[in-house]
Amino acid sequence: MSPTEDTEDTEANEDIEVHGVAEAPSRVRVRRSTFRQGWTWLALVTSARIYLFLLLTLAAFALVPALFGMNASVVQSGSMRPHIRPGDVVLTTALPQGSPVSLGRVVQFRSPPEAEVDGIAKLRLHRVVAAGDDGTFVTAGDANESVDSVPLNRAQITGEARVLVPFVGLPGYWMGIGKYLPLFLWALFTLGALCAMIFDEPAEPPERPGPRNSSRVSTRRAFFALTGAGALAAVLAISRPSTVAAFTTRTSNVASSWKIAAQAPLSLGRAAGYALLASTRISNTGFFGGGTDIGGSIGTSPGTTITGFYFWNVSGSEDTDTASARNAQTDAATLYAAAGSRPTGTTRSQTLNGTITPGVYASSSGGFTVPGTLTLDARGDPSAVFIFKANSFTAAANSTVRLINRASAKNIYWRIAGAVTFSSYSTSVGHYIATGNIAFQSNSSLAGHALSLSGSISTVSTSVTIP
Repeated sequence: MSPTEDTEDTEANEDIEVHGVAEAPSRVRVRRSTFRQGWTWLALVTSARIYLFLLLTLAAFALVPALFGMNASVVQSGSMRPHIRPGDVVLTTALPQGSPVSLGRVVQFRSPPEAEVDGIAKLRLHRVVAAGDDGTFVTAGDANESVDSVPLNRAQITGEARVLVPFVGLPGYWMGIGKYLPLFLWALFTLGALCAMIFDEPAEPPERPGPRNSSRVSTRRAFFALTGAGALAAVLAISRPSTVAAFTTRTSNVASSWKIAAQAPLSLGRAAGYALLASTRISNTGFFGGGTDIGGSIGTSPGTTITGFYFWNVSGSEDTDTASARNAQTDAATLYAAAGSRPTGTTRSQTLNGTITPGVYASSSGGFTVPGTLTLDARGDPSAVFIFKANSFTAAANSTVRLINRASAKNIYWRIAGAVTFSSYSTSVGHYIATGNIAFQSNSSLAGHALSLSGSISTVSTSVTIP
């Protein structure tokens, strides 16, 4: 063989070897990716994506609200089935001591040791089903046949349930009760889904490998690794136990031996058009009306006496024991009873001053007095309700009741089991429903209603307007 032939043969052999080396990885890559490019692998990866996305979404719903002051709790018992099941997560908001407690709502409270079988106090959430005259509350579980054994006082109630996130707390629930088999199976399933996402490598043409594709795959794997790890950490972080209830106002358990007591509505009804309504008489003092301005009707029932008013003093009608006045008295009495049935949230001293938030307040000494400026703060809620219950009320001379943060005079109720006095140059707001006499002294004003169920009303250069 000549040197030339030998050289040609060598080059040919080298060429064959080069092609052999170049083609072998391509064939191997095709064999390795056959399963990943099939329908089975596509279904697995799609299912993994859906599962991890759902897991992360539920975890976010349970944890993100905590940034805005909400508290997450995992359901640990079945006492509130079927709406709430063990492993669900409930989000609650704080319920300040001045806020009213509504019947039918689910509240968070400290269950006292005497109410627990093991004698250890626990944090629980149950529904409020009744309110006692002594300011206590009765709670119950929807799935229970009887109410909780120990009534709660207002100080024990700390929050109100707002949002339910199903299933996401199951790992924490299993961990808390020692059910490690389902916890292990869940962790194994989740890690399998995570691995499927990490090692899912998109098909690439054999002739176009390069660092860009390799970098893209590495970025995808890092993203899914971090996302999956974050989902797992978020779910496992939700592990605080409590017992919770469904967020409806009725139980679905027909065997329950309790019913929710419906609260009577706070409504003026047919008394809404009367700025002044008395039982015996209404009188105005002053020369030709003396500057009195009544923005609405005035009426008496069963009394028939209205004196001292001229047509320019009253924008509405003057009714003396008419059908309208009698109906108005009936509805005023209903409102008086409804306001009295609301459970007291806070007991205050006789002097009302400073800033007060929505709630139901009772006097510790029997009466209420506003000596200076009283501020009612609705905290941005135009429907916020204020109820004050006392045996007497006095607005001192030059005193003022002012409203801030969207507080409304139409949502303020003064239930007075006695007499009411508005001293000179006082400015008051709200609906005053009293059993005794109501006296307006000179230059006093009221944005609201003055309703006397058993007494009289007197005015002197008084301004009363219906809000």
